[in-house]
Amino acid sequence: MKNIFAILLSCAVPAASALAQGPPHGTEHLDPSAAWAGQAIFRTEFISYDTRQGAESGDPAGSKFYMPLPAEGTRQTAGGTLFSYTADLPYIWLDRDVYLQVSGLDSYYIYVGDDMIAYGEDSRMPMQFLVSGHITDGVNNISILHAPGEVSQIEALTGTGADAVPKVFLFSQPKVCIRDFRLRLWPDSTGSYGILNVRLAVSNSYNSPEEFTVGYDIYAPDGKLINYDIRQVALEGRSMDTVRFNEFIYNVNQNLWSPDNPRLYRGMVSVRRGGRMIEYIPFSIGYGKTETAHGRLLRGGVPVDLVPAEYNAEGDPAATRAELEKLKAQGVNTLLPSYPQPSWFYDLCDQIGFYVFDNANIAPVPSELGRMVQGALANRPEWLPRYLKRAETVRARSVNRASVVGISLGNDSGNGYNLYRTYLEVKSREIFRPVVYRFADGEWNTDMELPVP
Repeated sequence: MKNIFAILLSCAVPAASALAQGPPHGTEHLDPSAAWAGQAIFRTEFISYDTRQGAESGDPAGSKFYMPLPAEGTRQTAGGTLFSYTADLPYIWLDRDVYLQVSGLDSYYIYVGDDMIAYGEDSRMPMQFLVSGHITDGVNNISILHAPGEVSQIEALTGTGADAVPKVFLFSQPKVCIRDFRLRLWPDSTGSYGILNVRLAVSNSYNSPEEFTVGYDIYAPDGKLINYDIRQVALEGRSMDTVRFNEFIYNVNQNLWSPDNPRLYRGMVSVRRGGRMIEYIPFSIGYGKTETAHGRLLRGGVPVDLVPAEYNAEGDPAATRAELEKLKAQGVNTLLPSYPQPSWFYDLCDQIGFYVFDNANIAPVPSELGRMVQGALANRPEWLPRYLKRAETVRARSVNRASVVGISLGNDSGNGYNLYRTYLEVKSREIFRPVVYRFADGEWNTDMELPVP
């Protein structure tokens, strides 16, 4: 299949034996060149719903295919802290692709029963692991071993520490589904109307060929339906492809998204199979194009004045909303987080109106050895995979966000080989939004200099 833009990483993991005094694990947490093992999915962050009503509510609890997993037991082992979970899955889940999402731990191993199936890391970025081949209907015992190691060096300023408690849940999608999607609502070359571009990465994880229908609908900020379309898809077994829609959208100029005018278009992408709707994924999108020219940020071709503040979300959406409204009243229009934020933070920024430069969770303590070979982490090539993947997860996750107008390569850790390579890799995929490194110190691996908060 061609033009598949969802990024799937799959690596072999060491074999595991029965959990006894402590689960056996691999060496990824001690290996600077490791990042993830197992099927970790880098894509836009979303939840799949089985009903339109549930999708419109935006509450995952409204889906019968979403299952939060509170820790039922915690114990210290020789390898680290072991968290235990029980998932009692209905039989219907077996005919779906099941994902385990984990966030809040800097480095960890995932077990289903006695089998180690994956290794993950990054305390601030939620990671999704495909577990369909490891679970069954009925009771499943899932364990997560927090095994701090070398990874703590790369997020030394933002690590979660030994007392971290992960957030864990299961969710599933149909075996014919939308694996990922990209949305753009940009002005045409004359600025007279908008062009909506919808790209759906569609997947068939059955062994046999399948025919189904995918589509979308979109509503103006005033709630009026302005467009919809559907497309028939035929996919061979175990394959993916990309379906594209391009539509003209009129009367858009008054809805150019900005902090002064945070008006959002809303809609749904969906899947129908066998005459029945089986998947809904809600979205919101802002009209307008983000670019840089002569070192300045442009929205809709017009330079914007950035008034920044360094800010990270409070513990819950209500407290964060109150803080954001205070910042807005003070004239702040741009937020510079120190690390990836919870998904609801970006919802608030889309709705209230802030430009956000989303920051990868890269924050090693600066080294006195600086740019000497094997000095700072930025100049240790064995750490490059972790730099690349932390930046790519941030980029892929936020690609549809109205508020996220730029991607930042982390906090102050000097500069060097790993940051040069990371800039080039992210820039190869992020053609329009600026890729910035606030601490480039006059070097070339940043598209613009951000104002000092």
